[in-house]
Parts: sequence; structure tokens; C-alpha cells
Amino acid sequence: MSLITRALIEAATSRLGEPRWRSSVRCIAGAESAECSAWIEVTYDGVNTISWSCSKCAETGTITGFVGDDNDLSVFVEFGPEVVWTMDERELELLTRATASLPELRGTIVRAEPDDAGRLVVRATVEELDDILKLVEHLRDSTRARAKAELVVGLERSLSAAVRGASTD
Repeated sequence: MSLITRALIEAATSRLGEPRWRSSVRCIAGAESAECSAWIEVTYDGVNTISWSCSKCAETGTITGFVGDDNDLSVFVEFGPEVVWTMDERELELLTRATASLPELRGTIVRAEPDDAGRLVVRATVEELDDILKLVEHLRDSTRARAKAELVVGLERSLSAAVRGASTD
């Protein structure tokens, strides 16, 4: 339960001033043998309360007491013109692991919101995406496993295109 609580706090505090939104956190409620796994919607009041509910089942909750702790990413929220970048769940998982000790980058990743086509949409500043691109370039240079390397190269291409596209606007 602590992992999902962390994920919900990070997601909710990564987007300030947002109304209720569908996060990339999956529900873990369900029968003993099968989890619900639907997306969880979150709301952060900007003060000290996060409310969440599953978009499919009846699971809901409230989280308090997180302000200022390591999972509170609100201090890393950047404001400015945003660029849209998309990724899939495997890429999100890779970047979530890679940013475990980098909250300034993690805040960009965990604000991903699923779209109707099954992609995860990130709205971020060019500077934020450029920082993620530098991390991905480092991952590319240090990755030996072929499957992971292919995933990283795909990430690098999509991030480069998003940053490049924003530079020409």
C-alpha cells in the first residue's frame, strides 16, 4: 500500500492548480486473484489533502500529512509554455525507475495522463523535456540489454522530436 500512496502523492503534487484528473497510477483493488488496474483520478487541494478514486471500481481515499515530505513534488512544478509528449506504459515504467532518486525529473514523468488511445500524455516545458532527454541519453550510453536499449532509443527519438518541434513553433 505504501507504493501506491507514494505514487498518488507524486502524481497529485506534480500538477498544481489542476482540477480532478486521471493519473497514470493503476488501481490495485479487486478480488484476491485479480486487481482492478483501472486508472486512478486524483485531486490535490494545494494545501494538505489529496483525494483519489478509481475510474472503474468503488475504491476511493484521502491522503494527508504528505506536505514537505520526499514524495511531495510540488516544489518542482515549472510553469510556462507547455509541449505535449507521449509515451507508453513500458517507457513510463523505465523512466519512473530511472528517476527514483531524481525528484526534479520524476515530477515531469508522473504527471503523465492516459489518453483514449492508450498512450500517456505529458505536458511539460521545453526545459523539463530537455532535462528528461539528457537522462535518456545517459541511459542510452549505459544500457547493455538489447530490449531495454531499443526502448531507450525510442524514448530518445520521441523526446528529441517533441523538443525540436517546440523550438520551431
